[in-house]
Amino acid sequence: MAKTKTVAIVVAMVFSMVVTMAAASSKVRASDPWVARVSPFNAATALPKFNGTLHYNAQFWFLLNQYFDGLPHSYFVPDTFWRSEKYLPTHLHSNPIDGQEAIEDRVCTHFGLNLYDAATWEIALGLQGEFEIPNAYENSVLYASSTGTDNTVGGLADIRSDTSQYLYGRSQIPGSSLQRVTMPGNQTNPIDGSHTIAGAFFFRMISAYYVTEDPLIGSYARSFRSPYPFTGGPAWNTFGVIIWNDWKPITGENVWGAIIGPIQSLYLQNNGSIPSWSNFATAPNQVQLSLSVLPALMALQSVEGSLYHCPSGSQLWPPDENEGQNVSNENNFSGYAAITMLYQLLNNNTNTSNSDLAPAMQDLLSLQQGLQSWFIKYSLAPPLNNSLGARVFYQGGHVNFTGGYYPVSIYSDGGFAVDCQTWGSAVLGANFIDNSIAKKLGTAFNMWQQTKNFSAYYAADGSLAGVGYTIHPLHDIWSGEWTWGAVLATRELSMQYSNMTNCPNCASWAQSLMADSTSMANNLRKTVAQGGLLSESGGFLYCNHRYFIPWGWWANPLPALCSTAWSVMDDHTFNPFVLGGGPLAKFY
Repeated sequence: MAKTKTVAIVVAMVFSMVVTMAAASSKVRASDPWVARVSPFNAATALPKFNGTLHYNAQFWFLLNQYFDGLPHSYFVPDTFWRSEKYLPTHLHSNPIDGQEAIEDRVCTHFGLNLYDAATWEIALGLQGEFEIPNAYENSVLYASSTGTDNTVGGLADIRSDTSQYLYGRSQIPGSSLQRVTMPGNQTNPIDGSHTIAGAFFFRMISAYYVTEDPLIGSYARSFRSPYPFTGGPAWNTFGVIIWNDWKPITGENVWGAIIGPIQSLYLQNNGSIPSWSNFATAPNQVQLSLSVLPALMALQSVEGSLYHCPSGSQLWPPDENEGQNVSNENNFSGYAAITMLYQLLNNNTNTSNSDLAPAMQDLLSLQQGLQSWFIKYSLAPPLNNSLGARVFYQGGHVNFTGGYYPVSIYSDGGFAVDCQTWGSAVLGANFIDNSIAKKLGTAFNMWQQTKNFSAYYAADGSLAGVGYTIHPLHDIWSGEWTWGAVLATRELSMQYSNMTNCPNCASWAQSLMADSTSMANNLRKTVAQGGLLSESGGFLYCNHRYFIPWGWWANPLPALCSTAWSVMDDHTFNPFVLGGGPLAKFY
């Protein structure tokens, strides 16, 4: 993003929710619904003023304790879990229990880190005043593109999809042929020893170790023997040593893990006043990291403006024979927020018009404009054929390399995704959804009503407790993480509708949305024994019981890094999709 103030103004006018929230007035009104919850935060300023004080509570301890072996871990898994009634019944896991699918599920859950989870963890720790540990994680893992290269210690030597197996976008560019970028912090490439690396995506999940073990059956399994039945395994593994085997470079995890988390952490630790720079070499390491995935993002931009979900060769699960043309609107919403955040930061902080960052700024603008066009043309499904007649965001589908969008039906298995509705609303905002996409006031409000009809979970007293993942006819699935996203979305929509003029229904919509936001947050914060999702560990459960999510992973009733990090963001009314958290953000 070049020093083009007119461009920034146009973007702000188009998507006022994402771009202008960070710069909006921070004045507090007695009528603001969050004022009663302010203490002990400082509500008089929009900028953080961290002074080295760490603010300990149960959630902060949980997030700290999840950092070990050089990286945070997505779940806290008690030793008894895999033998308990929450997992061991046959219908609650893949079969056979010693098959590769079941083993990989347990290994990833027990030992793995999802990069999206790490991004939320960075932000939450920053909000509590802790930056040294997130910086150590960035420096030793993300900047190095590795969790370890020494054979006696172990690790994943290269955590990027920078090989010829991965083919990016409509040009099917091999990951190894993407534009090379300077390693963040001038680190050394773990493979060739240079200071540059192909600008490919990171893998969505990583581990501290390559040779690992199954927490249930041990270090060996017949299903891991190479060449059969593990046809894709390393040739040396003739005895069936269990190894880390999740190598999927996904857009959503990359825009969070390489952009949103590090950039928000940078903002917080600089108290909102990030020093300016003149070129790539003098830019903060977090900015260099964010720019290192830009070649992959550009390669994955479709002709329709969306971002592709992943490169070909990612081996999605469940399988998708056209995975390289797969699109996910959750990825598109997260991607838009990340791209806007990075564009805003570069535009405001690059102090020369002739910087070597100018091409990157133009690339970001191209991605931004493409996604805006995509949202307007393709994001909303037609009105549903029911009494509400609401419109909801498509989960995704496929975009041919030559053009043309083929969405997944809303009523198909996994065709409706709750996070597309909540994150889409939090990123785009009521004004853009209602007036620019649907051209009908109340569309965003009714989208939320339909989401509840499909996916709401209710507490024993009948109050709204939260949401699940997709259409749940029995309304029996309750996701901690996805409910926190709904808490954010309904709060943001409430604020936006309350500020709309010439809208007879907006006041009642705002009141209804805030009531739902409050009800969900209150129920989440109850302990498990009280019917909530707050565990004795201080972490919030990922889900109320084990459930296979139709997009390829199991939800577990385990304390989760992301659910807990989102709870901390809610403590601070911090919107992670806006640089600095938006005008409601509260800081110590």
